[in-house]
Amino acid sequence: MPNKKRIPPVCCRSEECPLRGMRHSGIHIHAYQKNGEIIHKCTLSGKTFSPRKGTPFANMKRKPKELIQAMKLVSRGTKEAAIIDALEITQKTLNRWIEKAAEHCGRFIAAQFVNLKCKALQFDEIKSYEGKKDNELWIWQAIDPKSKLWLHVQVTRSRDGSNASRIVRKVWRMIKEPEMVAIISTDGLQQYETPVLHCFKNAAYVQIIKEWGTDGPMEIKRKVITGESMEYAKRMFEKYEAGKGANTAYTERLNGTIRAYVSRLIRRTYGYAKSIRRLQQILIVAQCAYNFLRAHRTLSKGRGKTTPAMAAGLADHALTWDELFHAIV
Repeated sequence: MPNKKRIPPVCCRSEECPLRGMRHSGIHIHAYQKNGEIIHKCTLSGKTFSPRKGTPFANMKRKPKELIQAMKLVSRGTKEAAIIDALEITQKTLNRWIEKAAEHCGRFIAAQFVNLKCKALQFDEIKSYEGKKDNELWIWQAIDPKSKLWLHVQVTRSRDGSNASRIVRKVWRMIKEPEMVAIISTDGLQQYETPVLHCFKNAAYVQIIKEWGTDGPMEIKRKVITGESMEYAKRMFEKYEAGKGANTAYTERLNGTIRAYVSRLIRRTYGYAKSIRRLQQILIVAQCAYNFLRAHRTLSKGRGKTTPAMAAGLADHALTWDELFHAIV
């Protein structure tokens, strides 16, 4: 009996191949490069490809595990100077690695965050600074309270209606049935009102308005924008596992997580973001790690390691950094 032909343990990355992204018997070893990298050939398309093609590891002279180690540290709030010292690399190299990783993570998130099923949404912003507190920066984010899925993040210089509309519409395009979203909560920023009412016409919408003093919030007011009453809104929050009573607790907790994950956002620091572009890239890497790689404490109780992506039905296991960066997107 003839031996069964072994399928190489790599997915086809030839763009002309009809089985792109899959393993098939038409993949053969074509050549070896000096750095030990294997070049494969797809007989279905007649094209050669590297397993690193389309990954952050493409054209790297250093070992891929060093880039992975750098991204682990970047997305855990480690300062860039410490990463440079620990890995013995230059600032230019670290910047290039962050850019490559962020580009890949952005494509991966865009491919995964389609036709989401969300019944509750919360929106909020984080205030930070650029340079030596020269300019204000605002980090806009959104979360699904039930799955704890961090839906979107965007850095801007202003806290205005156009940016509020942009994040609401971005989340709206991710959701399969926006008319089925039942409850939405935001802070007291009035500019959320128009885009929320336009995109989520059937949802009850509540604003949580905080009046701040020197020691924190002095008074919290809850304002029903749409919905039958505050009691109806409270029932929707409890029904769809968004907390007891009208709140923005989940998005505020995510704010704390983001500050812990990104060293540039730590309060009272000398190391504020040097540029919006770099901060946006680091936030995208952190968002991907939060959603797909790391177990969420409130989701994993009694159920093993569970990530927000698993809770939302986007993955069946917690991904590794290697799996993430080798994903074909």
